Amino acid sequence: MKKLVLIIFVALFSFINVANAQTLRKDVNKDLDALRNCIFNENYEQLAKFTHPEIIKMMGGKAKMIEVTKSEMDKIKRQGITYESLGFKDPSSFIKNDREIQFSITQEIVMDTPRGKVLTTSSMIGISYDNGANWTFIDTMGKNKETIRQLFPFVSENIVLKPRSSRVLEEENDLF
Repeated sequence: MKKLVLIIFVALFSFINVANAQTLRKDVNKDLDALRNCIFNENYEQLAKFTHPEIIKMMGGKAKMIEVTKSEMDKIKRQGITYESLGFKDPSSFIKNDREIQFSITQEIVMDTPRGKVLTTSSMIGISYDNGANWTFIDTMGKNKETIRQLFPFVSENIVLKPRSSRVLEEENDLF
């Protein structure tokens, strides 16, 4: 009888964890889609909602962050570079860290440049302070975990960050 109760408890606990992870993934995907739309629609005011508060603080506040982001995106356009796509893949497991949930995910950006299409991959960190209902993000811009943890000591030492890579795509078939 004790074994049966234990088996039922383990099964129930596993189901609750799977259901919670699915809800977290759904909310993450919703926020990643919204973040992508902010970038492609040049809605930098809304983009600030998905930017981790420490980054906004480092940039001198929300208004300054919006101003700098718009300026940098305009500069990229003047150089003949446009964003073709922004995708996300390979999310890590969720990490409970103090009163927050964290994870890392690979972002893939395809840009059309004067020298051809370029695919850049790097890690991004997602952090939720409300049990996964809403997420803010830190683009690591290819920096290693030690550098990121110096800048953001609250990032879990268990977070996995992949190095940044870029390559020129040879053909349309090279896209994903």
